[in-house]
Amino acid sequence: MRWKESLCIATLLLVAMVTVTEARVPGKLMVVNRVRRDVNTTMATTPAPDGSLLDPNGPHVCTRRITESRTVRETYRQPYTTLTTRCIYFLCFQQPKTAYRQAYRSVVKSTIVTKRACCPGYYQEGDSCEPSCYMCVHGTCTAPDVCTCEEGYVGQQCRCDGQHYGSNCELSCDCENGGTCGGDDSQCFCPPGYSGDRCENQCPEGTYGASCDNRCTCENGVCDHVTGECQCNDGYTGPRCNEACEDPNGCLQCPCLNGGTCDGNGACVCAAGFKVCL
Repeated sequence: MRWKESLCIATLLLVAMVTVTEARVPGKLMVVNRVRRDVNTTMATTPAPDGSLLDPNGPHVCTRRITESRTVRETYRQPYTTLTTRCIYFLCFQQPKTAYRQAYRSVVKSTIVTKRACCPGYYQEGDSCEPSCYMCVHGTCTAPDVCTCEEGYVGQQCRCDGQHYGSNCELSCDCENGGTCGGDDSQCFCPPGYSGDRCENQCPEGTYGASCDNRCTCENGVCDHVTGECQCNDGYTGPRCNEACEDPNGCLQCPCLNGGTCDGNGACVCAAGFKVCL
């Protein structure tokens, strides 16, 4: 019997010398056989920078510094717990120990890069920068918002002049009293003091100005259909013709022109730059 006890004790001592390494992973228990040592890192690719075709020494080419973010996959040491099982005679226990293995994670990294782009007022066309204009249809854009017009077109946007319309400005407007038409149709735009489809009508009595929308304020007289200036009846004066003349015989409308004024006898005093104002 003693030889059987000796054999049992020897077997237990042999088991006590055996170490089993285990890794605790949430949800399951796995034996760690080996750890890979490869350290390959995969980096996200980014598209070619804007303006890469532009000549850095070309006209109207500017540079700017911007911050770019990209996602990078990198390796790191991930901690995990191992359990070492030991037995002394009939008593077995597990001893925890922290170990590390290689793992991967994604991180965002920012870098400052310099890029080429067209200067303000210019846009990229292939490998060059061209000036930008708004609605330069009948002309050539020679500088930012500068349109050099073709013959027969005027203005910043090279439209038809005020007396013509049509795709090639070949049609004439029939606006009256200084009215003008647009470049696309024959609709007349009337100057202050006039209304109607062809600007053929003066503003009705009691109104003046653009579209005849303003009301006259003259109390004893009529107003000019363009400026709204009051023309007083005999016996009244003042900006609104609301002041009676001091002369018992009344006062007459001053006949002077071109900004001239008259004295009490009606003689005109011309404004600067005029010799005749009557």
